[in-house]
Amino acid sequence: MGRRRFKRYKFALQSLINPDTGASSNPAAGTALANYQEYASGAKKITYTRAETSKPGEIVRIAINPFALPLNTANLVKVPYSKRTQDATTVNTVETACNHSSADGVLLELNRFVPAKAIVSVPSGATAPSTNPKSQITGVPYVPSLTNSYTFPYGQKTGELTESEVRGSILTAVDAIAGATVSFNSEEF
Repeated sequence: MGRRRFKRYKFALQSLINPDTGASSNPAAGTALANYQEYASGAKKITYTRAETSKPGEIVRIAINPFALPLNTANLVKVPYSKRTQDATTVNTVETACNHSSADGVLLELNRFVPAKAIVSVPSGATAPSTNPKSQITGVPYVPSLTNSYTFPYGQKTGELTESEVRGSILTAVDAIAGATVSFNSEEF
């Protein structure tokens, strides 16, 4: 998201440069473009305080069977997993569908291996604010997300040897959670 997030603002700032002279005119003070220009130049420092419930907390290790290797307990690979996700009771049915195993005794850790991941978003139950907060970068009001998201690495198991089969099981588990949605990232081996 970072590369495309301010694409229009970057284009607008480039449009203010005279192609003949290279001179730049400044946007009107107090506008979203002027606020973004301050941020992009480093003149405006932004800090965000992340809610404790949003932080991943401790990272634990679990084991999965990657799709790129034959299904075998000798091919179990250790992967990182958020303790916050592991402890979330609202999504524990999804964890079961992800085919996690204990990492105890698993020795295989692969460099550059990125497991397949399911990102599950669940309504947080929070009520929308009466007025929308403003972006610290541009000053433009935005609608805040009222969801909690959880990232689950997943792998294969007997009877579910392909990503699409496991995704089907995960979708079934997510459908049972009121208002939940899921997106997937494929394994990178």
